[in-house]
Amino acid sequence: MAINGLVKLLFRLLDRAVRFVRGRQDVAGVGNIGIKSQRVGELEDGSLRLAVLEVDAPPDDVRTCVARLDPNGLIDIGLRLVQRARMAGRTVIRKKGLAQASKTGWLYLLDRETGKPLLPIPEQPVPQLASQKTAKTQPIPSYPPFIPQKVTAENVQNVSQLKLKGPAKNLPVKAAKEMYTPFDDKAITVVVPGPQGGTNWQPTSYSPETEMFYVCAQAAFSGLVLSHATVPPGKQGSVADLGGTFVTTGFGDHPGYFTAIDAKTGEIKWQKTWPESCYSGSVATGGGLVFVGRNNGDLQAYDAESGKGPLWSFQTGAGANSTVTSFERDGTQYLAYLAGGNALAATTHGDNLWLFSLDGTMDEVAAGGQGEGVGHAGESPTEPTSGDTAAGKAVWADNCAGCHGLAGTGGNGGPSLVDNPIAPDPAKVKAQVTNGGGGMPAFKDTLTQQQINDVAAYVSQDIAKQK
Repeated sequence: MAINGLVKLLFRLLDRAVRFVRGRQDVAGVGNIGIKSQRVGELEDGSLRLAVLEVDAPPDDVRTCVARLDPNGLIDIGLRLVQRARMAGRTVIRKKGLAQASKTGWLYLLDRETGKPLLPIPEQPVPQLASQKTAKTQPIPSYPPFIPQKVTAENVQNVSQLKLKGPAKNLPVKAAKEMYTPFDDKAITVVVPGPQGGTNWQPTSYSPETEMFYVCAQAAFSGLVLSHATVPPGKQGSVADLGGTFVTTGFGDHPGYFTAIDAKTGEIKWQKTWPESCYSGSVATGGGLVFVGRNNGDLQAYDAESGKGPLWSFQTGAGANSTVTSFERDGTQYLAYLAGGNALAATTHGDNLWLFSLDGTMDEVAAGGQGEGVGHAGESPTEPTSGDTAAGKAVWADNCAGCHGLAGTGGNGGPSLVDNPIAPDPAKVKAQVTNGGGGMPAFKDTLTQQQINDVAAYVSQDIAKQK
């Protein structure tokens, strides 16, 4: 996320402001204001790069002063800068920046020109494992994460129950004591956050009014174990090769966190916690609101400054896992939103496109129910045509292992198929692969009929019979 327009405007305003010198200065129509300090940085060609002005004056005088300095209509932006410098009693520096909310649970703020952190992110020692050639240090931000990063007893218990269904059933389960704890083949190491995040795909928004970022995330756990499994030569480079396997309960069931983060300090200004994952993009508007979706289909608005709310909530009829689009037409603000659910979060699927305004008249709809993996209407439960397990293994690696794990024991949002009641029945597997359901996408338009038959044979004859 880049913040550019605001920076350029401030540079133009400050170009005039730094012509003051330290001491009491008379401004026409205002009187004296105190210029406590100033600092100017220049580029090689002598043009202004960065200017900082600290003043001591009543807010009304500051407003009038900025108006005199600013014939280009930048009064409010300059006022916020000067008032904040005055109230904080310290220098305020504006830079071009970019921000990225990560799966680690931290928001990284960088100088867009140099790539260096805007806030301290020192390298700190982390646990080591010589066989993995782990780095001795990792960059650890000095400000708090937006999700908890500690493994709980409940996390360990959940992984213990999950792993009993897979080939790692005889391995002990242990909790990682801190971030960046490496895993080995002697135990299943439980980590928070797991590969799901933190933040996954969902966009983070920024408000120049509040100077806050709004991050939607989850505190997902996973159990990691070194598997020594190798990807067949023909598949290397085309499928994920993580050097290990992990077990998890997907993307939807973990605690969710919707967090407002101060762009100047990295501190958390307010936070909402939910029993289910926060799996939606956020959008902050000039009206002081921030919009975010919920897995149950509710699209909600909160006060961007205080977090109060929800001030508004609307049931969209399917998983609200996309991002609001805000736009203006003929002087009216509109919000567009597509509620379609999400396969990884296993939310209700739909195809509901909504358009909102203050003049809207439509009522919200009933919430969608939990999806199920069922056959196509009218399909008879007959045995599918024969499939080849060897060919099915290749189809599995290309299309299924990313979610269910290479061994079918669960992974990136998909459940374990070992001891699954559907897995031993090739007809049911075929129907599930063909039509999807329960958070799983349909593959009838992606795979050929023979590929579906092959992967159904592999699941029912190989994966389902693992001990």
